[in-house]
Amino acid sequence: MLTLLAATVVLLSIDGLKLDYVLEADKHGLPIPHLRRLVADGVSATGMLGIFPTLTNPSHTTMLTGVSPATHGIYENHPFYPFAKNMNGWTWYNLLEK
Repeated sequence: MLTLLAATVVLLSIDGLKLDYVLEADKHGLPIPHLRRLVADGVSATGMLGIFPTLTNPSHTTMLTGVSPATHGIYENHPFYPFAKNMNGWTWYNLLEK
């Protein structure tokens, strides 16, 4: 019997972090021990092709799928509502706290 184990994948993205600050941390006087260990022991990217201006959701989708926004179709941070239902659904919880 073949047993399949589920893998855990953690995507760490720090919006606006210049890659040079991690890969050349010594040059900038940055100790960042935890990020150094993640780069050394995990998998990291030295760059990617995204959209301009860069946005979080298209960038994360590109990192996870390995294909460009032209292929995966995510170009912005807003959800797609084909029938104009659930418009601004991301703000519902914010509205409840007022």
